[in-house]
Amino acid sequence: MYCPECGTQLITKRKFCPSCGYPIINIDTTDGQITACPPIKSITAKEKLEVKKQPKVSGYAQTYLTPWKRIGAGIVDIFISLIVGFVLGLVFMLLLVQNSIDQNQLDSQLDGIGILVWWIYFAALESSSLQATFGKIAFGLKVTDLYGGQIGFWKASARHWGKLISTLTLFVGFLIMFFTKNKQSLHDLISNCLVIENAGRAN
Repeated sequence: MYCPECGTQLITKRKFCPSCGYPIINIDTTDGQITACPPIKSITAKEKLEVKKQPKVSGYAQTYLTPWKRIGAGIVDIFISLIVGFVLGLVFMLLLVQNSIDQNQLDSQLDGIGILVWWIYFAALESSSLQATFGKIAFGLKVTDLYGGQIGFWKASARHWGKLISTLTLFVGFLIMFFTKNKQSLHDLISNCLVIENAGRAN
């Protein structure tokens, strides 16, 4: 199948053209199947350049221009995960105290719970049908692969643990989303992910 906008050959079941951002899904209402866009005539390099210069009023190319929304979503997610971790840690601590666990062992157990909650919260939600944590949902964002598709649990996990590298760079890995072409942070680049507007078009 080919993009009707720029003529790029496309991967099936992808929502947008990776070259120009044009929406490519064409649904056949008779059987619900995704059908291919017909090939268009070959275009010259000059014509391709003209296509790229045209402003996009909608589509994939402008859906991830939301660095400030990402920061807001991150703050909400931190707040939520801290509350969940605190509640689970409190319950677990009460159970351990009843079994006379020493303080050092208790602290290590609670740290482990916090890491587990932090990981599952992000990886499970971002790889689910929601494609977003509750913070991202609140700000109208979702996590996708480079073609706008849903990511799996292990890719979501790679993206999550990649945040450690972004943190070790003194948070420069997070801040580069203001300057990268697709508004990706370092952990997005590592895991080949994007954070885009959930509506599928620019606001």
